[in-house]
Amino acid sequence: DVCSSDLTLAADMSTVLADQGRLAEAEAEARKAVLDGFGHTLEGTYFLLGLAKILYAQGRYRDAEILTRRAINIYQVKCVPRSSINLALARQRLAEALAGQHRWKEALLQFETIEENVGPVDPETLDRLFSTNLDWGLSLVESGRFGEAVQRLQGALAKLKEQFGASHYRTDRKSTRLNSSH
Repeated sequence: DVCSSDLTLAADMSTVLADQGRLAEAEAEARKAVLDGFGHTLEGTYFLLGLAKILYAQGRYRDAEILTRRAINIYQVKCVPRSSINLALARQRLAEALAGQHRWKEALLQFETIEENVGPVDPETLDRLFSTNLDWGLSLVESGRFGEAVQRLQGALAKLKEQFGASHYRTDRKSTRLNSSH
C-alpha cells in the first residue's frame, strides 16, 4: 500500500525531472503517482495536472487535454467553487493544451471562463496569475479579436518588462507576438 507522502514525493520528483528536461523519466514518475494515486479525489487532481504538464511539455497536447479535463471534472463533481484558483489553473492548463492543438476558440472559452469566475471574486489574483499568458493573447488573435489581443498582449508585455526587464526571453517573446499581431 502506497502512502500519501510517497505519492507526493513521486509527483515532486516528476516536476524536478521535467524542469531538468528529463521528460521521459518525469512522465514515468508522474504516471506512478497517478496510477498509484487517489483515483477520483481532489488530491488526485494534483497528480493528473502534474502529468498533464509533462505531456504538454512533450508536445502531447491531446493527452494533456484528456488528463486536464479529467481533473476539471473531479473539481466539478466535488463541488469546488467556480472561483477556485486550483480550478482556474486547471482551466488554464486545458486552454494551453487546446491552443497547442490550434483549437483557438475552445482555448479562448476556457480563458474567458477563468475571467468570469475568478475576476469578480479576486481580480488581483486573476491579474497576477493569468495576465501574462501568451496563449490567451494568441487565442484572441486567432479568433479574430485583434483589438482585445493587442490590449492583452501590451498589458502582458508591460508586466513582464517590469518583472524581468526588457531583455529577458519571456519579454522578448511577448514583444515578438505583439508586433506580429499588428
